[in-house]
Amino acid sequence: MADVYASCMAGLDEAGQKENDPTEGSPEETIDQTVIHAQDAADADAVISALMRVDSVGGHDHAELGDDRAAVLEEVSNLLRDFNQSIQEEAKDRKYRFHVKRLIKGHSRGLDSVDEDLDFITDDDDIAVLFTLGDGSKVWALGNVEAVAVARGNVDEKRAVGSGSGSYLASLDADERPLKGVHVDDPKAMFLLRWYQEVDADGTVFKDTNGTETYQNRGCKGYYLPLDNGSYAFEWTSMHQVMTAVHLKPHSSKSRTFTLPAGDKKTVNEALRSAVAAAY
Repeated sequence: MADVYASCMAGLDEAGQKENDPTEGSPEETIDQTVIHAQDAADADAVISALMRVDSVGGHDHAELGDDRAAVLEEVSNLLRDFNQSIQEEAKDRKYRFHVKRLIKGHSRGLDSVDEDLDFITDDDDIAVLFTLGDGSKVWALGNVEAVAVARGNVDEKRAVGSGSGSYLASLDADERPLKGVHVDDPKAMFLLRWYQEVDADGTVFKDTNGTETYQNRGCKGYYLPLDNGSYAFEWTSMHQVMTAVHLKPHSSKSRTFTLPAGDKKTVNEALRSAVAAAY
């Protein structure tokens, strides 16, 4: 079973072939997510088709598998589960590579340096967001972008980051930017985020006595992306709270769990120190 996926993907490494880059073309051209999804779907179809032929190898069918049928089905299910989990993680890395390549081309043609903040924030990007607690202390959390929008009118910064910011931002007339995204310096931009949850070495989510997820935990070893949003509602978050974009790496053994590279964490902590210093 373990060789099925490798055999299906082997053709991609043949001479003269390479992964399609959806950023080819003008530097202003937006990454086409449909191309990426189509490639992943094609890979999945190849694996599933190969798996469907496994039971017929040597002339065996389901009726002849007898007591071994459950074991075979369990092995197939585990393989498909791991494959499906890898699709999202690999798509993230692929999108990131193409995004960087497109920006390098654009900046090179303009004879300027590459913007380290990658210029734009789009769907499925990961960002660090700053929060000010009731006691005045500041913490940050990581969020995965579910939707991007730009307000049509001016955005009041104080109301956009205050306690009722979600309701305020939801009341604004705005246009969604599902593919184009928004510039990192756009004060009218806002995002719907799925919040990553900090976990310990065993993958247990940090929570307080009320069952609410907590952040800046000393024992944090990774960031789990839940299917829902945990204890928090899906609300718009203003660009005024965004500290920086980050690029999380898939955890080596835990599903839907990621790690924050040291360079990205340093950038986030520097932004936090700057925010704290500016408050005094």
